[in-house]
Amino acid sequence: IQKWNLPNLKALKLETRFDTFNLDWLSGMPNLRNLEMFMCDLKKFSFGNQEGSKIEMLNICANLKLKSLDGNPSKCINLRSLDCSYNHIKQQPGMFREFSNLQSLNIHYNAFFQLIPGIFDGLSRLNSLSLKWTSLKSIKKGIFQPLTSLKNLDLSGNSPFSLDFEAFDGLVNLESLSLCGERLESLDKEIFYPLRNLKCLNLDQFKLTSLDPEMFAYMPHLSELNLTANQWKIQKNTFFHLRRLKKLNLTGNRVGSMLGDDGLFSTLSTLEMLILDENMIEKINGNMFKGLENLKELSLLRNSLLEIEKDTFSLMKNLEKVIL
Repeated sequence: IQKWNLPNLKALKLETRFDTFNLDWLSGMPNLRNLEMFMCDLKKFSFGNQEGSKIEMLNICANLKLKSLDGNPSKCINLRSLDCSYNHIKQQPGMFREFSNLQSLNIHYNAFFQLIPGIFDGLSRLNSLSLKWTSLKSIKKGIFQPLTSLKNLDLSGNSPFSLDFEAFDGLVNLESLSLCGERLESLDKEIFYPLRNLKCLNLDQFKLTSLDPEMFAYMPHLSELNLTANQWKIQKNTFFHLRRLKKLNLTGNRVGSMLGDDGLFSTLSTLEMLILDENMIEKINGNMFKGLENLKELSLLRNSLLEIEKDTFSLMKNLEKVIL
């Protein structure tokens, strides 16, 4: 590969075995933008020392023997996207510091256990970060402080798991947060205080047994909420602060016995999609859906429906789709 002379090549995907790889070997490809190395059995990867790399997307995935990234990363100043998932890379303070223009970082399925201070230093332009299934045990205060531009954060699949009181400090521009499968029984409402611009929150399979409705007061722009497979009791004021919510997923929460309360969704006037699958619902009527005048889609799959009263959908004038 060191002898290839391909001056117009822009994308290269390798699934061939390499024990080691050095970006300096690609000097005959001066216009290369995208490099993918998938299941190459890499043991060592180096950014090399050659000036002028134009690589913008680098994927080094599923190399289970790869434990570190070596060389001089400052030579990859044009790098925008870095995917190091499914490796065994070990953490180092400031290991991504030289990637000052990086916008997307995917390091899921690396066994990090505990994020060390300074790991995200220098990534002030990062927009998206995936840390799912990295065996994290906790998130400490200040870890995300350098990520002032971050919009999307995925922490799914790290269980058992705990969040420090100020775990999300610094994430003032975050718009999407996924904590899917974390299996926490409760959440301190103050944890979400910095997330004023959050629009999408995924707590799928969080196994919540309690939820303080006041935590949503810190998320005035929330438009999508996924609470699939939790076991908490919905109250009349649960959704009181969600005045901009458009999509709500309550699959698998056993809310059937609670839907008899009038006004459960009465404050969700902006809601467009409501998913109530697998909730052991036996009967529905119009009172259950008061306030949902802008609802467009309602899903009630895999319930035990025995009766649907004739006035059930009369107040939902904008309803376009019903799934039973």
